[in-house]
Amino acid sequence: MFRYSRLVPVAAALGLVAAAPASTRAPQMSVPPLSATAVALRADSLGIKDLLDLNTVSIADLSADGKWLAIMVASRRDGLGVQAARDNDPTYLRTPLVSLLVVDTKSLAQKAVFNTKRPVRTVAWSPDGAQLALQTIENDAVQVNVWDRASGAIYVATDRGVYFT
Repeated sequence: MFRYSRLVPVAAALGLVAAAPASTRAPQMSVPPLSATAVALRADSLGIKDLLDLNTVSIADLSADGKWLAIMVASRRDGLGVQAARDNDPTYLRTPLVSLLVVDTKSLAQKAVFNTKRPVRTVAWSPDGAQLALQTIENDAVQVNVWDRASGAIYVATDRGVYFT
């Protein structure tokens, strides 16, 4: 084990610190140094679990009248298992889970479109802001759903065609 007195001449020779005479004392600190336990707790206050639970909020769409905002909330933990290297691969559907929320821009009241996190790719408001079209991933295929703002009902757009009102 090296002592401080052995390291000072070596560091001074390398120009890292100025050599001090052996008779000088180190200045007294006004704050006592932290114990090793306190330093370990302080350094561990932000861990990997905390970083995985950070939320990212992105604006999905704003209604034409500006009254309704659709936002997607995702966390890093929900993106585990997603292969970002395959983003340009046409045979791969990136499916991170998000919470889809609708926000009233006047009162800032929020309403969840789904009860749980779902793989939502994109959303678009109808011209009158009464319905929200959703592109979701269901059974490894893209599916178009429509959410009715007034009733909260979600239904699948069929081949016959569902048109916004």
